[in-house]
Amino acid sequence: MSQALHDFAVYGAFATVIATTFFPGSDPSARLLASFAVFATAFLVRPFGALLFGRLGDRVGRRPVLATVIVVMAVATAGIGLLPSYATIGMLAPLLLTLLRSAQGLSVGGESSGATAFVVEYAPEGRRGWYGAWLWATLAFGVACGIGVAVLLARVLTRATLEGWGWRLAFLVTLPLGLVGLYLRRRLDETPRFRAVQRAQVVVRRPVAEAVRGYPGRLLTGLALVAALALTFNLFFFYLPSYLVTALAVPLPRALAASLAGLALVAIAAPFLGRLSDRVGRRPLLVAGTLALLVVTLPAFLATLLVRRTGNPVTPAFYAVAVAVVAVVVALLTRETAFRPLDTD
Repeated sequence: MSQALHDFAVYGAFATVIATTFFPGSDPSARLLASFAVFATAFLVRPFGALLFGRLGDRVGRRPVLATVIVVMAVATAGIGLLPSYATIGMLAPLLLTLLRSAQGLSVGGESSGATAFVVEYAPEGRRGWYGAWLWATLAFGVACGIGVAVLLARVLTRATLEGWGWRLAFLVTLPLGLVGLYLRRRLDETPRFRAVQRAQVVVRRPVAEAVRGYPGRLLTGLALVAALALTFNLFFFYLPSYLVTALAVPLPRALAASLAGLALVAIAAPFLGRLSDRVGRRPLLVAGTLALLVVTLPAFLATLLVRRTGNPVTPAFYAVAVAVVAVVVALLTRETAFRPLDTD
């Protein structure tokens, strides 16, 4: 999980540089929006990656899927690092960039579903929160590593060198990291629960269709909760730093360092909160977390609005608040699952 999100995060960290490299025009804001539009394509295809690789994982196992997605991510990320600029190949540059970002999105979709199933299926009863929380800790760690590489390059290299070719180093380093990740994943054992399903010969042929027919309410609940988390996470750690650089002229190293500090806090807090959920239940923490999103999201952007009095840069915050409202309602209506066996309907 850490490796895949490292590669995914590097794009967000260098969104302002990518905007000037792959998109035409003289308006920095317009180019940044184009860069984030391509960034968003990964999120559009991410559910398809979860469905594709999730279905494959339910049929052939978690281990081969986790090995496959890390290869896809490494190749796609390195491809961005090798991609010629708009000045060299014209409109083919943003087109290929979009395709590579889509491949990253498919990979992360498969990584998220596969890693979650793998960890939770290994977790003993009463400790699923603790085990599952380490996914979020490693997610934050992976994103922090990606941003940390960007901070290091921004401090070591001159601005001209960074924008010319230095940013590509952060994408190319993913190849050796991907090989290490592949080596480790190929040596994982399949989860005991999946092996038991295989031995009993009850592997579902159409897991997606069965999930939609049998558990539509739980699917919608999960969608609402994950949407709130995903939107605000990317808003704070990807969009906001780039906005600070473009709109408020904050130096890139400083903006990325602030994001890095927040990610470190997430990585440290996640395991403790996961363990707490094993003791008090998931529902109280879900309600508290989604309410906290409502409290902090808009003020975070209003603080920047006080610095820049023109335009309406807080629009993304309104989207996040709207999604958080839905998530609060869903969390309040969610049934507690912490004290029930994993395979209980």
